[in-house]
Amino acid sequence: MAKPKLTQRDPIPDLIESLLADLGEDPSRQGLKATPSRVSRALRELTDGYGVSAADIIAGAVFDQDYDEMVLVKDIPFYSLCEHHMLPFFGSCHVGYLPKGKVVGLSKIPRIVGAFAHRLQLQERLTKEIAEALNEAVAPKGVGVVVEARHLCMEMRGVQKPGGQLITSCMLGTFRKDARTRAEFLDLIRRPYALKQRRLAAWGWRGRRGSYLARRGGCRAAGEGTGRSRHQHQRQPQKRGDLPPAGVTAPQTGCEHQDDSADWERPNQDEPKDHHPVLASRTRRECSACRGTLLLGWRCGGAGA
Repeated sequence: MAKPKLTQRDPIPDLIESLLADLGEDPSRQGLKATPSRVSRALRELTDGYGVSAADIIAGAVFDQDYDEMVLVKDIPFYSLCEHHMLPFFGSCHVGYLPKGKVVGLSKIPRIVGAFAHRLQLQERLTKEIAEALNEAVAPKGVGVVVEARHLCMEMRGVQKPGGQLITSCMLGTFRKDARTRAEFLDLIRRPYALKQRRLAAWGWRGRRGSYLARRGGCRAAGEGTGRSRHQHQRQPQKRGDLPPAGVTAPQTGCEHQDDSADWERPNQDEPKDHHPVLASRTRRECSACRGTLLLGWRCGGAGA
């Protein structure tokens, strides 16, 4: 955002110098000589949203487009100043809208958030101003805005309780009237990134190696005690949540040993001495003998190396 140009001498440095003296400091000492001018520039930058309108920001970047599904820009970071104590509050803003024949340029939504955040604000008002500005500029079927922020005026002073978040929302149009639209918007915001990682782990994804375990061409374990020199590694599709009960053979899972004694047990049961080790994590169960991934909390109970 462009820095404001001053047409006359800035009075803020003199005010800051007087403030430092009233606080008991010596404004002439080396560390504070340039502080009044620095604070002045910082305050001008943090409040340069005054006089900027959403229409000026969008500047005609609204395009005709036959698209009527939800558009969501989530996790937009912002910083603002609380108007009560002039202390920072900061967090993330999520903005969604349902187009009605027109869409707005992607970069314009974060710019609108920044313009309203760079003022002395209340989070409740900030949320409403963002929603109303987008609604007026694009005229969509509906707009939804959710803001999550930490307030240093609560963490540094007063009650001094760090870590709490204030969450505010503003729903307009279809987002307010239609519960299903509102639920979809909130679900998209809350959908965790870990869900994707959990699904990849369930399919045997090895992360940076860039390959599925099934493509490794089988188990590398020797299979001592089973009479076989090599285990057969097999991966077949399995729906999430479709896990076999305890004691039931599960050839469709990520690891299948060619052993008549192989079965499947819940991980909280006592582990037999001849069972090969299982490396457990929050998102997958891994057989260290064949490096196969055992899906979502199940383990191979068969005899192994």
